[in-house]
Amino acid sequence: MAEVPDGSSATSSASEAVTPTAEGAAGGESDVTTSYANESGTEWEARPISMVGAVKSFMLQLRVGMDMTHLSMPAMFQLPYSILEFIAVRMSAMFHCLLEVPNLRDPQERLEGIVKWAIACTRKEDLFSNHKPLNPVLGEVHQARIDHPDGSFSYVLCEQVLHHPPTTAFVIYNPRHGVQLSGNVLFGVTLATNSVSVTISGGLKVRFDRVYDAPDAATPHAEEYVCPEGITDMCIQNTFLGEKRVYWTGPFSVTCNDSPWRACLSFSDAADGTANIIRGIIWDEDTHIRESRRAEEEAQAKAEKAAQQSWLGWAVSGVGKGVGAVTGIFSGGTHEDFPHVTKRSIVKEILGACGEMIHARTRAYDEADEADEAEGDPAKMKSNTPKKFQKKAKSKTLSRPSTLKGLNIGEEYPELFQDPTDLRTHSCHAYPPTSRLPPNSSIRVWREVGEAIVVDDQPLADERKSAIENSEREKRKARTEPHQQAHFKEGWLQEEGGAVYWEVADPEWYKKDEVMLGLYQQE
Repeated sequence: MAEVPDGSSATSSASEAVTPTAEGAAGGESDVTTSYANESGTEWEARPISMVGAVKSFMLQLRVGMDMTHLSMPAMFQLPYSILEFIAVRMSAMFHCLLEVPNLRDPQERLEGIVKWAIACTRKEDLFSNHKPLNPVLGEVHQARIDHPDGSFSYVLCEQVLHHPPTTAFVIYNPRHGVQLSGNVLFGVTLATNSVSVTISGGLKVRFDRVYDAPDAATPHAEEYVCPEGITDMCIQNTFLGEKRVYWTGPFSVTCNDSPWRACLSFSDAADGTANIIRGIIWDEDTHIRESRRAEEEAQAKAEKAAQQSWLGWAVSGVGKGVGAVTGIFSGGTHEDFPHVTKRSIVKEILGACGEMIHARTRAYDEADEADEAEGDPAKMKSNTPKKFQKKAKSKTLSRPSTLKGLNIGEEYPELFQDPTDLRTHSCHAYPPTSRLPPNSSIRVWREVGEAIVVDDQPLADERKSAIENSEREKRKARTEPHQQAHFKEGWLQEEGGAVYWEVADPEWYKKDEVMLGLYQQE
């Protein structure tokens, strides 16, 4: 049973957030809304989880003849705010990194801008919490605003659109820059003996209203990037015993139907636990398709030749190696995580660790590569390392490092791709006045649960949380018509049988007072 944390209301800024009061929520003492999701470095974020306490919490819920599926996740595992509040703060934190990307007039540079934003979103700071947000109720909504240093505003809207599977749709839009980030989030948590895997499925889309494809281009056009994996997964090891290790894991890819440029990142834990390694490539899809077709033709020709020779009883060597051996689809080197991409199409390689300098190197396919490829033996194919560094790189197994220790990344990957020390977060922090929050607002729904979690009154938090969940079950039983989403509609399928991208129903939603509840600012 997934749960989502509470938000709160009361003071004037995220850094000054205090527990909201009933009077404040009603518009009495204070009408300024805050969210616990904006707070960081708090005691309750890193509060240890007691296995004895967890078992006790489950036992206290047991009743004779009860449906065991109605057992509630103990509040001690939860953060004091909803998943919707978590998504709003998490996805808005680095949204400003996208605002200048439309000004780049090279499609490859714009794609690299998306990749840099994706890397910026995998911050070490997001890995410290021992707990998870509270699961939202169906139809729950959350509105917020980001006030940027340049004087522009970005608007945030989240809605729990489905109960099974539990799906949150969100959109963030900056009208001045014409930048929109939208997507779905489906959280899954798997508990093992001493570890937790957090899978985050659903996709993301980045849309630029106005881009130019050349320095002298006069007519802009819209451009859309799709990130099918959505938010990167997370793994938490040593949850109860030992020193906790948390790291991002899995792939993250970026595609754009308006240009041939593609990118893929791979996140993994270093073998010695010293770093959360990021590897990545950027490639030209047109070249990849052309090379793949050439590979298929060469493989077919080789197979036909082998068949003819076999009729004559000749010994044939090298038959059946497959397309990869013929074309140079790079199954070794930096690209063991990207075996589907032809070596000739790759233009840039990325290597680094979360929270540290990310480096890159531009790759050019040369005559030596072609000669190696012609031999059809992947073992003879050159590393993508520049010639002057090849010997050193090979001795250090730079091709797929299991640790970054001992590697002079700045020398072997000479381009600085991203400097995380230059990045600051600008999360949403402005919320509708407390008196205007609707009953299904995340902050209003989970406020009292969050208050009890923050003061570590776990029995009270469990009681309040169970009351909300039981009320929702009764509403579902009484419902005679399918639930109607308030702000989002089903968009297009990611792939046949795949996830649905939810889209905001009204393109001018951010201007509507009944949606943003006083947050819109005329520019």
